[in-house]
Amino acid sequence: MKITPILVVDAIEPSLKFWVDKLGFEKTIEVPEGDKLGFVLLQKDGMEVMLQSRESIRKDVGGASAAVLELGSSLYIEVDDFGDALQREGRRSAGAGTRDVLRHARNLRPRAGPPCNRFRGT
Repeated sequence: MKITPILVVDAIEPSLKFWVDKLGFEKTIEVPEGDKLGFVLLQKDGMEVMLQSRESIRKDVGGASAAVLELGSSLYIEVDDFGDALQREGRRSAGAGTRDVLRHARNLRPRAGPPCNRFRGT
């Protein structure tokens, strides 16, 4: 299993100064959005972080964008065997598992504390 955070930003280019110039991440994938970047994948020492602009999210998910943008971040989760993951959850189809993932994602809310991405289920 691999989990990669997707951080929502107003604009990617200013964020790159922090992630690339200061922390030493390498930009391995970039997707343009008009004359700016809409998405980037950053990697360093086996770690990954994805940055996606608000505008890119609005275009990607349309009517659901308000819920996604409210969270400020999400997780991209890769599993080796999706069927096995569903079975361990007691599910038989991707539909049921997908509904659970979406329900849990809607229940994440920022938790009070220092400025970092900490979330709790509600």
